[in-house]
Amino acid sequence: MILKHTILGTPPPPEEELERQRREKNQQVNERLARHQAMIKDRLERRQERLDALTEDGAADPSQLTSKAARKREASLLKAERDRAKALAKLEADMLKSEQKRLKAVAKREAERAKRKAENEKLVAKREAKRLKDERQQEQVLAAREARRSEEEQRQQQALATRVAKTPERATPKPQLVAKGVTDPPKAKAPRDTAPPKPKAAHKENPAKTARLAARQEARQTRELRKSEQLAARQAAERLAAEAENARRMAQREEEQRASEAARRLAEEEQERQQQAAAEARIARQEYERTQEQERQRREALRVAGLATQRAEEARNPPAIVTQAAVPPSVAPAPGAPRLSAAERASIARSNRARLKQQFVEQQRARKLAAQRQKQEQKAARLALQQARWERRAAQRKAAKDAAADRLAQRTKRQDELRQRREADQAERALRKAEDKAEKNRRAMGRDQRRDDRRTERKQRRAEQLAALEARKAASWAERAARKLARDQRRAERLKYRLERRAERLAKKELRRAERLARKELRRAARMARRAARRLRRQQNPPYWTAEPGVALSLAARSGGSQGEKSLEAITVQALAGHHRPNGLSLRAGLAATVINSKVSSVETSTTTVSRTAVVRIIQNPDGSRTEEMGTVQVPQTTIRETRYYNQLSSIDFPVLLGYRLKGNRLGLLLEAGPSLNLSSGGNAHLKVGDTFRAVGGGHFLGRRPGIGFVGMLTGEYQLSEKNALIGGLRIQHFGGSFVNPEVSGNATQVTTIGLQIGYRLRF
Repeated sequence: MILKHTILGTPPPPEEELERQRREKNQQVNERLARHQAMIKDRLERRQERLDALTEDGAADPSQLTSKAARKREASLLKAERDRAKALAKLEADMLKSEQKRLKAVAKREAERAKRKAENEKLVAKREAKRLKDERQQEQVLAAREARRSEEEQRQQQALATRVAKTPERATPKPQLVAKGVTDPPKAKAPRDTAPPKPKAAHKENPAKTARLAARQEARQTRELRKSEQLAARQAAERLAAEAENARRMAQREEEQRASEAARRLAEEEQERQQQAAAEARIARQEYERTQEQERQRREALRVAGLATQRAEEARNPPAIVTQAAVPPSVAPAPGAPRLSAAERASIARSNRARLKQQFVEQQRARKLAAQRQKQEQKAARLALQQARWERRAAQRKAAKDAAADRLAQRTKRQDELRQRREADQAERALRKAEDKAEKNRRAMGRDQRRDDRRTERKQRRAEQLAALEARKAASWAERAARKLARDQRRAERLKYRLERRAERLAKKELRRAERLARKELRRAARMARRAARRLRRQQNPPYWTAEPGVALSLAARSGGSQGEKSLEAITVQALAGHHRPNGLSLRAGLAATVINSKVSSVETSTTTVSRTAVVRIIQNPDGSRTEEMGTVQVPQTTIRETRYYNQLSSIDFPVLLGYRLKGNRLGLLLEAGPSLNLSSGGNAHLKVGDTFRAVGGGHFLGRRPGIGFVGMLTGEYQLSEKNALIGGLRIQHFGGSFVNPEVSGNATQVTTIGLQIGYRLRF
């Protein structure tokens, strides 16, 4: 479909007209496809009818094909029918594929057209919004200018009115004096004595000058207003020109897109038509070749049958051979082949000629259509390239005029050289052709001889194969009948066995269904009993809440910390509240405050020398008495000093406990465990530094420990009344995280306590 505006430059048709043309084109394509499918269906039906006719006549039965030529003809006919069916199926598949491709291309074009339409609408809306915005800005600028101009005019009018009002009062004395005719100088000077100190300057501002100034100011304002109006008009004209240019560019782009799309559609449709015409021509050529092959095979079969008949006659009547040698042998069909009358052969020949003529006419029509389409494409290309050709011709004429003389001389020279070379080549070619022809004739003769030998051998092998095939087919027919009888017997036995198994399976199915229903009822009864028991337990032992204050005395196990520090007792005061279920599960939470004591001590031993008075010498007198001499001696003295400090760690935690309760009459046992979150932490301690102790600072302990701790309790319960009970048991708590800051102390102190607790539990 060639659009008119793509060639002559006319405006494109409206969208409705283009849509109508597309619908008509699609309808034509669909009708052509429907006709082609109907033709293919008709051909298939006629082929099936021919096959049915052949089957009914018994030509497909191998036992009735006694003639070799008839069997060969039948095989060729069946093969031709199969080839025709394959070709038709392939053609139909190709047409369906091309139709699918065409539908995909149409859908793609529709999507692209919708996308372009949306983009154009968006661009137009954007351009309109920009135009409105520019107009509003221009109106605002003009309004501001008009406001400034009006304010300036009002201010100038006020100034002019003020000047005009002041000027007559100063200029009135002179006209009065002139009117009265007073020439007395004192009377004229009297008002000057009482006038303001600057009468001369006031006298210079006359009304004419003021009017001239006002006129100049008004002319200047008029020029400015005219300039602003001209500027606004110029901007509006530029904006309109830009919009027109944008619209022209958009229209040109849309026209180019439409033209390219139309050309692409034309190319696709032309390609589809060419493919279809090529497929039809291929089918027609195959049909023609198949018909020629069938006719040749039929003639060959008739000739072979005639030769066989003539040989049989010669074998029966030997004397008649000499008398009938000059008479050409009549072609008679084989005994097993169907006999055709002269009218039938003439009818077959006429139908073949008519079909060949029709095929030739269709080929001519297809070639004419292809030539017409090619001519239209060439015409479109000529029209599209005519302008470029004219421009090129203008440049080529000048170059041609300049190079005409040179080309003429060179052409004459080349023609002479070419004529000489051509004469030499012709002589050499004639000699070579004669040699090639002789060699070709020799090879052809050898090839024909070899072909005849191969044909003879092939015929002999084919005859042997057909004989063996006939024997195998006869045996296979008998074997097939036996197999069919055995298969029918096995089928009857299988059917009987299947019916028995089906009856047995249905009985088992019903039995399983009854058992399944019984088990289902039993499960339902047990479930209802469990529900009733659970409901009764809930009524007898409903869920309740408890509040429990308590105190625990524990032993602490420390890891990390300073050397020489000994753990002492840990005291915990806690308050828990939680919910207890009838099945024994409980969930409680609360607060636990713990104080952990420890001791750090040091023993120092020092040795000093002390001066003492003692007996330093004993003298033994001759008379047996002793004399003791007193003096100062140095006596060593050992001093042992023990230093002891008590450190404390404090923690407030929030434990969340999940437990299970074993209840008796008045006694009960509750096992609980869960995580613990630290709320606050601190401490007071002394650390040993060398041989001395020092108190740690405020940054030594963490205000809140990171990490999660663990609390586990195993408590026994003695019920005092329905609402009150005493509890006691074992309590284990691990404090998650370190009490001290590792960045300050250089180590991490973690504590785990194990102890006994007692408390009072209140139920509500």
